[in-house]
Amino acid sequence: MTDNEFRKMALLLAGAVEGSHTGHADFRVGVLNTGKLKTRAKPAVFASLDSPREGSAMLRLPLDIQDRVITSRPDTFAAAKGQWGASGYTYVRLADVTTTEIRPLLHAAWLERSTKPSRLGEAAATAKTKKIGKKAKPATPASLASAAQRAKALEPGKGVKSIKRVPSA
Repeated sequence: MTDNEFRKMALLLAGAVEGSHTGHADFRVGVLNTGKLKTRAKPAVFASLDSPREGSAMLRLPLDIQDRVITSRPDTFAAAKGQWGASGYTYVRLADVTTTEIRPLLHAAWLERSTKPSRLGEAAATAKTKKIGKKAKPATPASLASAAQRAKALEPGKGVKSIKRVPSA
């Protein structure tokens, strides 16, 4: 797999944008507006290129997935050192993987960062209020469930199956 293939796959994910951090291209997912409840206060990095060295990438994976990929292929995948690795940051040697192998991992990293509440924590996110007129009304379980359903619809393979192009006249 090449850097350009990785970049294209990352940017195909809903809301993904390319940025830069310490000289490396990174991919972030911004505020995912799920109705009135926003699940992230600022863009969050879910992947980066050439980190820690050229020809490699970093993914922010859920811990169970990180453990499985490192156990199955320790020569290709490695946890970052210290607290970063304990948080799910995983290095990948791009030359050793195919697009078919990396696609679900990239999606898992995107999903982990796009739907998790920010540093406020889940308790604070559910305790947020939304203003209706001059009164404040707490978020209800029904509104939180519908927000989760809308977020799930953004997953690849869900929602719109294909886009048909109409030839221009």
